[in-house]
Amino acid sequence: MKFSLRNLLIVPFLAQVIGLTGIVGYLSYRSGERAVTEMTQRLMAKTGQQADARLDGYLQRPRFVTDSTVYLLEAGHLPSAELVPMEQYFVNHLQQFPELTDLTIANEAGAFLHVTRQADQSFAMRQRYVRQQDGWLYHYRLDAEGLSPVPSDLPRRQYDPHRAPPEDPWYATAQAHPDGLWRLVVSLDQGYDKPQLVMVRFKPFYGPDGEMSGVVGAGIGLVALGSLLEELAGDGGQLLLIEPNGNLVATSTGEQPFDAQARPDYAQNVTVQPRRLAMAQSHHGLTQAVAAALQGNSPDFRHLQQPVFLQLRYESHHYYVNFIPMEGDLDWGLITVVPAAEFMTEIYLNVGRTVLFCALTLMGTIGLGLWTAG
Repeated sequence: MKFSLRNLLIVPFLAQVIGLTGIVGYLSYRSGERAVTEMTQRLMAKTGQQADARLDGYLQRPRFVTDSTVYLLEAGHLPSAELVPMEQYFVNHLQQFPELTDLTIANEAGAFLHVTRQADQSFAMRQRYVRQQDGWLYHYRLDAEGLSPVPSDLPRRQYDPHRAPPEDPWYATAQAHPDGLWRLVVSLDQGYDKPQLVMVRFKPFYGPDGEMSGVVGAGIGLVALGSLLEELAGDGGQLLLIEPNGNLVATSTGEQPFDAQARPDYAQNVTVQPRRLAMAQSHHGLTQAVAAALQGNSPDFRHLQQPVFLQLRYESHHYYVNFIPMEGDLDWGLITVVPAAEFMTEIYLNVGRTVLFCALTLMGTIGLGLWTAG
C-alpha cells in the first residue's frame, strides 16, 4: 500500500493535534475537579462549624433553664416543698423556649412534677405527692395556656423518682453531679406504649444548710433534635449526630434514632441502652455506608478525635462526607453528607465549554492543515 507524501505529513500532524487537544481537555477537567474538591472541603468544614454553633445554641436552652431554676430555688423565690406553683412556671418556660420538650423537678420528700409539650402544642403533666399524697403517679392534660388540669385516660401507677429507672436512678446520678450533667432518659408521658428518648440536663439544688433538696431537669427529645438537623441540612444533604460508641443521637433523614417498641415490663420499658440504635444499624442505606467509611477497621468511632473529610460512592452516586467533634460538654460528633453533584454542576459546565472549545480548535486546525497541504 502506497502513501502519498501529503498523507505522510497530514496523519502525524492530525494525531499530534488530536492527542494534545485530548490531553488539554483532560487536564482541564482534572484541575477543575481538584479545585471543586478543595472548595467543597472548606465549605463543608465551615457548614459543619455553623451547624455545631447552632446546635450548641439550641442546647444552651436546657442549660440556662436548669441553672436559672436552681438559682431561684436556692434563693427562695420558688417553692421546693410544695410543687403546685411550679406547674405554671414550667408551662411559661415551655412557651418561652419552644426548643424544650419537657421540664422536671423532684425533691427529697419524693414529690415529682413533670410537664411536657405535646404534638398539638398543648401540655401534659405527671405528678406525685403534689395534688394527691398517696404515692401514685397521676397524669393530667393541660390546655395551651397550661391552665385547668384535667385527668387523662393514662393509667396511674406507683412511682418513686428516687428509684427510676430501677437499674440506674436519674435522681441519684444527678445528686452526684453538683455542676449538672446530661443524661438520656425514656419518657412515657405520651403513654406506656409510646416510649420516647429525651436528652435531659439535670442539676441538683440545695437548701440554706447546704443539704440536698432536689433535682431539676430540662429535656430535648431526640426526635426534636432530628427536626432541627433536617432544617439545617436543606435539600439533598444529610446531618447526623453520633456518640463515640457509634450510637445515633439524631438524624436529618426522618429516621427515628432509637427503638420505640413498648416493653411489657416497666423496668425494661424505661431502660435506655436496649433502645439505642447504632449508626451502622440504621435503616437508611447511605447512613450505613457513611458509618462504614468513617469507622474503617475500628470497633467504634472513638478514634475520630479530629475533623475528617472523605469521599465515597453509594449506589453509583458520589458523596462528600465531613466529620467534626462537637465543642462543649457533650462528646458528640457531627457528620455532614452532601451529594457531589451539588458541587459538580460548574465543573460539568466548564467541561462542556472546554470540549466545545477543543472541538472547534481541532476542526479549525485540521481544516487549516488540509487547506495548506492542498
